[in-house]
Amino acid sequence: MSKKKESAGKDIENEGGETMLPTYGDTTEPTKPPPSYDDSLKGKIKAARSDSSNVCQFLIKFIFILSGTVCCVFFGFVTLGLPITMIVIGAMYLNQCPLEPKIPIYLVVFGAFGGWINLFSAVSPLTMRCKKNGEDQQEGCCCKALKGLNGLITLFLFCWFICGNVWVYGNVGIVDKHNATSTNYCNELVYEFTFWTISLTYILVGLGFVCCCTACIVFCACATRK
Repeated sequence: MSKKKESAGKDIENEGGETMLPTYGDTTEPTKPPPSYDDSLKGKIKAARSDSSNVCQFLIKFIFILSGTVCCVFFGFVTLGLPITMIVIGAMYLNQCPLEPKIPIYLVVFGAFGGWINLFSAVSPLTMRCKKNGEDQQEGCCCKALKGLNGLITLFLFCWFICGNVWVYGNVGIVDKHNATSTNYCNELVYEFTFWTISLTYILVGLGFVCCCTACIVFCACATRK
């Protein structure tokens, strides 16, 4: 025990006999970086606060950070959950809407092609990479063909969405959701789900427009203060 103490005493003494305190490099691993919290939501907010010169800039950055987080969660639901739900509901109640038999078909078709568009958007970085790769000409042509097909499907979905508006909103006043023997009958789940899916699209477009206008107003106000 005494030998260990003597060796420890020699380790902290230099040639002049003065006691030296251990350095940071002697007690920790110099190659191991300190923990970083920049990737977390709290770290991003702290970074935005430190980089902002006034409250307006911080509010703008905070809105973008928060909207990015919420949009990621919502985008995951829309990409995976909504198209599958549309296909399942439309297929289960395909013949239970005599008022407008095209409403269940609308769900199935929109869910299938909408799911394709969402998957294509998710892998778009790969398509951009193969587009920039000039060595494989065949792969570049394949990527261009996929983009062209994606454009045609998007145009078709827009037209199909307009048709869905006509089929759903055109029968709002006459739809019967309870009497299955009526000629105006349409399954309540099918009709309500289709109605609110279409309405949600308009709600999201309106919210996006309001958010853009709000961001522009805040940005102009900050620029005026400067």
